[in-house]
Amino acid sequence: MKKSISLLLAILVFTMFLLPTSILAEQSSTAVNGMLGFSPPEGTSITASRVYQNNIAANVLDGNLETSWNAGLESGTLELTFPTKVSISKIQIAASSVPRGSKYSFTFKGLVNGSWVSINNPGDGDVTSTAGGSKIFEPFQVNPGSYEGLMIEAKNDSFWIGISELTLINEQTPEAPSNLTAIAGDQSVTLTWDEVEESTSYIVKRAVTEGGPYSTLATKLSETTFTDINVKNGTTYYYVVTAVRDNIESNNSIEVQATPQASTATLNIEAIKDKVLLNETFTVQTVLENVYSIYAEDFTIQYDKTRFQLIKVEAVDHMGVFHNEVITDDTIRLITASLGKAHGINDKGTLVNLTFKAVGLGKGKVDVIKGKIADNGTTETTLSEENLGETEIEVIAGNFTLKHLGLLGYHYYEDKSILSDDLASFLGTTGNISEIDLTELTKIILANPEYDFNK
Repeated sequence: MKKSISLLLAILVFTMFLLPTSILAEQSSTAVNGMLGFSPPEGTSITASRVYQNNIAANVLDGNLETSWNAGLESGTLELTFPTKVSISKIQIAASSVPRGSKYSFTFKGLVNGSWVSINNPGDGDVTSTAGGSKIFEPFQVNPGSYEGLMIEAKNDSFWIGISELTLINEQTPEAPSNLTAIAGDQSVTLTWDEVEESTSYIVKRAVTEGGPYSTLATKLSETTFTDINVKNGTTYYYVVTAVRDNIESNNSIEVQATPQASTATLNIEAIKDKVLLNETFTVQTVLENVYSIYAEDFTIQYDKTRFQLIKVEAVDHMGVFHNEVITDDTIRLITASLGKAHGINDKGTLVNLTFKAVGLGKGKVDVIKGKIADNGTTETTLSEENLGETEIEVIAGNFTLKHLGLLGYHYYEDKSILSDDLASFLGTTGNISEIDLTELTKIILANPEYDFNK
């Protein structure tokens, strides 16, 4: 019998001095019944200097006032590590099994850049229980700041340390959103702003006069962008945005204004030059203009097959070609889309590059004959015929040979005013003769069917 009692006492003593490992909190940043503020965020780890029996440190984070951590001594320490920085201005503690008249002393430290620093003044964490049993103390003031973790050093003058729950209070006013911008569209205004650290949501406000008064357009926004579609073209609107953190709203951001206007979207064909040599390969681009927040396009291109042979179609950076259909031997249909919300077409943007080979002498057209565009999931617009563009390119027979390249080499870096009219028509008349000109002329020579390397 004595041996059994000794064994039980040994187990009890071992349990009292056990140092537990980190335990992940399973609840999110939610309120605890009867307490102010919010519980530490999900993913918080907690350790204790020691525990008594099953009164483990994780009980402090379970949202249940009926469970608790107990140190089994009149002093003990808790360490919490947050998954991300948490802004704190006050801390509230619920103590368990507090005798009437017992005195608690709490010292708080915050984890800053990996080091523990004191965040309350001596005596600020001292409190005397006025009643027995469990007790939710008034919140303790700490130095406001954003902390990576929290250390609580607790002492009691007459009883073991027991803590049921703790909550964090942030009474700091969040920073106002910065870099607010407004982009006007056709019957729409899109706002963007920078993220405010640790904000939980944003509020967008609008006025029709500079400086307000403002009416609230949207609340509980989680993204740093908002599109106002309840606007009229030609009317100027004034906007501000605020950040919200723990139900505390920031001051207004700077005010921005925008005036939505009706715009006519156009889909054009653009070429670098309007003359090419027979057998030369050249590139034209399809360009969308006068648009805002366009993310998908469906269009048909027709070209003069007697002058041009289509070699390839390539999407530009951040665009994708998801349908490339040959309708006839001179007509193709393309469907394109932007790759990501940061790459929508605003004002003007290139969709694809079309590479052709000049196969017949004379003038020919590359023409957009049909087009439809769409934004990021709200509207589709069919472009009218007058808003579909074309370009005309002339294919000529350039009779340039190696002797012309020799001439350019001889006059390298001299003014282009010395060039003959036929050379100037391809290389221009301003600036000095450069390596770019020699390279371009070499391409022209190689495209000349009359130039025979073997003769």
